Amino acid sequence: MENNGEEQLFKAGETIYEEGAESDCAYLILEGKIDILRSKDGAFYELGTLEAGSLFGEAGVLQNDVRSTTVRAHTDARLLIIPGETFRRTFSDPLAKHVVTAMAKRLRDRYVPERELIQNSEIKAVYKKKPKTAMQTGDPVVEGVTPLVLEKLVAPVRILNFPFFIGNSRAPGEMARESAQSLMFPLPSAPDLEPQHFEFVKHGKEVWVRDLGTKHGTVVNGEIASKFGKQVEIKLTPGENIVGTGGMNSKVTFLITL
Repeated sequence: MENNGEEQLFKAGETIYEEGAESDCAYLILEGKIDILRSKDGAFYELGTLEAGSLFGEAGVLQNDVRSTTVRAHTDARLLIIPGETFRRTFSDPLAKHVVTAMAKRLRDRYVPERELIQNSEIKAVYKKKPKTAMQTGDPVVEGVTPLVLEKLVAPVRILNFPFFIGNSRAPGEMARESAQSLMFPLPSAPDLEPQHFEFVKHGKEVWVRDLGTKHGTVVNGEIASKFGKQVEIKLTPGENIVGTGGMNSKVTFLITL
């Protein structure tokens, strides 16, 4: 342990580091939970919660950048603090370092997307429209927004076959599994995502998201699709769309790009 870092105990509510601080170390959660926060107009808004076994703070270390978020202990938390130089030396192989740095940047970007944070920790997406790229071909591309999804989906998934559904295998597993007709996430502790939660369907050239009869519905760009509501499917718009499962404040949220 002494060669890799030192342990430190943080009390519930204690700040571990603040947004804008120097990224001089990475952290591994040994026990407890931590909250990832972003500040706006003097208030803090929660972006996610990480549990034991999770690594955080690594993006700023690998990119030699300042902290992009504030992190606080959600419960009493025992952390392993890994000095920046020690952490960087772990990836002495250039290819390994490139891959991990790219993944860390993607995770960092998703924690702090270009969006406005509003009261009661609700998040309203206001992504800026981007010029059409090679990735934006009209086929939906699925990426993660919330930490729970990002941990399981390390690369974007382009959907070529319809219908195509997203669901929860609720089985132990490290990564999401893609097939020709589905994308399954191993999230046994995430009730927000049901075994078959929503699917992508095509009407002509338009792509729609259809809720598959779930208890709390599917949220598409702030609108709810549900068999208990006014609509069961919602059309995706060209560019970026935010799709969440289980309600407005879901911890299972996706970015869908057309």
